[in-house]
Amino acid sequence: MEKILDLFLEKDEMRKWMRSPFTNADKTVIFATDGIAMICINNNGGENNFENYEDKIKGTYPVGYSNCNMSISFEELQAILNKIKPVNEKKCPDCNGDGVVKWTYESYTEEFECPVCRGNGTIRTNKTFFNGEAGVKINGRIFYSKQIKRILDTMILSGSTECTIISTKAEMTVFKLSDDIFVYQMETTLKEHEVEIPTALFS
Repeated sequence: MEKILDLFLEKDEMRKWMRSPFTNADKTVIFATDGIAMICINNNGGENNFENYEDKIKGTYPVGYSNCNMSISFEELQAILNKIKPVNEKKCPDCNGDGVVKWTYESYTEEFECPVCRGNGTIRTNKTFFNGEAGVKINGRIFYSKQIKRILDTMILSGSTECTIISTKAEMTVFKLSDDIFVYQMETTLKEHEVEIPTALFS
């Protein structure tokens, strides 16, 4: 369990309460969160020495209702991540990706090929944007692929072969990995250099 919890812990010094697992008042659940995702593991043993931070996750846990029942196998999630290729291009900031720029003088306007990107609409960068920056659309919501990778890693550690989306509420989606393990995952808004990976299965 320790390895699973560690996947979800905050590494930032600013939010120290997120840097360790915690529990609720009756010690029935153990949590770990980085503010973007939260894992909840039923504490069947009922004994732990973690702090009670239940008040800090009010409004998030419990989700309150289930309105979805979409199962996704480990192999399906892995196949999506395998399709994501590294890129080192981003939208050209000078032409906003259009490939052309406008020159205006009084009432006269003319369009020219963007001299920065040479009409491509994108420019190459020194940084390679890998799967962490790509977005995967599942059930109409977009998640960073590094977040999906974390769910896959959790499935490996817990022995889960599939996950089920059991609830969507506001910007939160709840993935059930087993009867005892749940991941609350925030969706994301992609930035200009990031790429959405559409999938017919999950869109």
